[in-house]
Amino acid sequence: MPSINSAIDTANKVLMQYWPLNAFIATNPLWDLRNKPFFDVVSDPNFQSLMDINFYYEKYQEGHILDQDIYQAIKLVENKNLDDGDLHSWIEKSREEKLKIVPDILFSHQIDEYQFQKSDLWIKERIFSLLRDYFGLVPHKKIPLIDFWYRQNNFKNIEIINLQSISVKESIAFLLNALNISEALTATYLETIYLQVYGWASFMKWRNHHPTNPWISGEDACELILLFWLTYEYIISLKTHKTYLNKCPKKLEGDCINALKQRYVWQTAFELHYMNKLDLKLNNDCASNEAGYDAQFIFCIDTRSEGFRRHLEGQGNFQTFGSAGFFGVIFNLCDDEKIYYQAPALVKADHLMTAKRTKSRFEILLNKFNKIITEAKRQLAAPFAFFEMVGFWYFPFMIFKTIQRKLKRKNQANNLKISNNFSIEEQFHSAYSLLKSIGLVHNFSRYIMICAHQTDNINNPFQASLNCGACGGNSGVPNALVMCDILNNPNVRLKLQDVKISIPKETQFIPASHHTTNDHLEVIGGEIPAAIKKSIDQAAKKLRQEKSSTLPGHSSLFEREKNWSELIPELGLINNACIIIGPRTLTLNQNLERRAFLQSYDPELDHDGSILTTILSAPAVVAHWISSQYYFSTVNPHIFGAGNKAIHNVLPGIGVLEGNLSDLKVGLPLQSTHFQSKPIHEPRRIIVVVNAKKQILDKAIENAPDFKMLLNNEWIYLKHIERC
Repeated sequence: MPSINSAIDTANKVLMQYWPLNAFIATNPLWDLRNKPFFDVVSDPNFQSLMDINFYYEKYQEGHILDQDIYQAIKLVENKNLDDGDLHSWIEKSREEKLKIVPDILFSHQIDEYQFQKSDLWIKERIFSLLRDYFGLVPHKKIPLIDFWYRQNNFKNIEIINLQSISVKESIAFLLNALNISEALTATYLETIYLQVYGWASFMKWRNHHPTNPWISGEDACELILLFWLTYEYIISLKTHKTYLNKCPKKLEGDCINALKQRYVWQTAFELHYMNKLDLKLNNDCASNEAGYDAQFIFCIDTRSEGFRRHLEGQGNFQTFGSAGFFGVIFNLCDDEKIYYQAPALVKADHLMTAKRTKSRFEILLNKFNKIITEAKRQLAAPFAFFEMVGFWYFPFMIFKTIQRKLKRKNQANNLKISNNFSIEEQFHSAYSLLKSIGLVHNFSRYIMICAHQTDNINNPFQASLNCGACGGNSGVPNALVMCDILNNPNVRLKLQDVKISIPKETQFIPASHHTTNDHLEVIGGEIPAAIKKSIDQAAKKLRQEKSSTLPGHSSLFEREKNWSELIPELGLINNACIIIGPRTLTLNQNLERRAFLQSYDPELDHDGSILTTILSAPAVVAHWISSQYYFSTVNPHIFGAGNKAIHNVLPGIGVLEGNLSDLKVGLPLQSTHFQSKPIHEPRRIIVVVNAKKQILDKAIENAPDFKMLLNNEWIYLKHIERC
């Protein structure tokens, strides 16, 4: 058993933790392999996570990779210098290299046909159908998955029936032995099985790590996927009287390694080109306006905020800051019998708060009707009959929902009341941590807006992926409301004076929401002068003009928001490339093209490195997760992407299937990374730019183990500067 336990633990590392759609959170799908060098992981034949050579050569022809970038990349990757005369030869040779496909090692791939179809497809159909039915049809709270599986299958007259009397891991060991899988091959074999049912296995892994989550109750070990697959392979072996041809674990041959290394050099050159351009945009003169500002704005570090901040600062005497979008307060929010996780995935929320909205009688009736519709959609067969009966009545509801969308959104935001049950001591610590972490400890203006963000689009199962990742894939408005309530509390301000942060009595903290689909900034509570409101609207208008020129297709931002059939409502965090940790003066008046996460940080306030340690441990890691999700969804959409939104079927509360029967889709849909079959996202590892004293940075890295591991294994780039 020790050997099978070790093999299963090793195989489990290829799985991600797939959060359900209503709490969709960006993550690095290969996070558990971060202890390995990035090249070793992306060159693994199982993952194939480098772009085709033609992609890189096209970027070279377009000037997005220069000769000097290739020279620099070869020096970095292969630790050798290339003579000028050899560059052309190297480029042509890299274009000629072809990757040799390493044959699959599964027994089911060695059997061409079983029951008139490919053996692996026969197995997949049974597993996909089992899991779809279990999570979509039966009350799985009461029936363990393994019992449901036994009920669905007839294992009479074969030895499988004996497995019911032993544990799952013992059953896996028995089946591996029965199939004649060698011990040396076991971990690789199990890893390969997982990649055949990657989405469902990743979802089950998430449930294992979040057994008390408020969305999907129950807990089933992801090793059950291995048991199911091996059982069906064993059945095929018994029925066909064929035995497994034991193969060695996958190894790359010399030519293949060279081809992958050359692609990796191209990828590195592509990333270095952007890094070199970014360096030219960082200011050397970092003087700030100590005379004061007409208003200050605290945005989420989301890349979509960069454009708004840039245009807003261009409208007048305004100062902007960037903070993780939960704004220093984490909690679970109960609203209309739903639970929203208003916190980053890395932390646990202990507080449960209640949200109340003032609703008209008509809205109450609509909510009840919509609840019936939702329950009907949870069934996989019932909707066909149900919607035959209610379809006529549902049509007016859809029309109303479309026409009243903007009005309803404003009412919901302004009528939202949250019971703040943090103690005064907790409120003080949250306020102090937020203000000090972003460097806002003096020179307060009269109006300070905390700007959450949310997406607004219709009929989009992946809406959570466009909301605030720091708030569990939800709108960050509740967090902005709570933090403004805290910072406007006289008792909190009094305690802040003890740590030399004096907020003037006339200063108001006002919550707001940046609607990222159409870039409207909505003031939720409080009043601001008309001149400031006009500047905000002008900034939004300029940002809409800028974005419209880059969006694929011809629909306007406002049309995309209300169009039920729109596959690309907005581009989200596409082409994210870096996170810049430092004061805003470092990037002020620079167009970062909505590609930068901007985390405010004042190195003068961080004497012991504790603030930077927190930033490297949380926002920087989350930015890496987002970057990685876009990277892997682009370079290998077959495994790590969510497929085509046009043919998605939603499994309510869990995820989507592509067509009627498929694996559970993970990552981002094609429309988030591609347009007309071509990638519109530029996949690259994230660059972490840190403005800090060298000794403080070194200390912070040592105290942030996950960040240090990512850095040492080249999953991220680090650029250190001392300018502001």
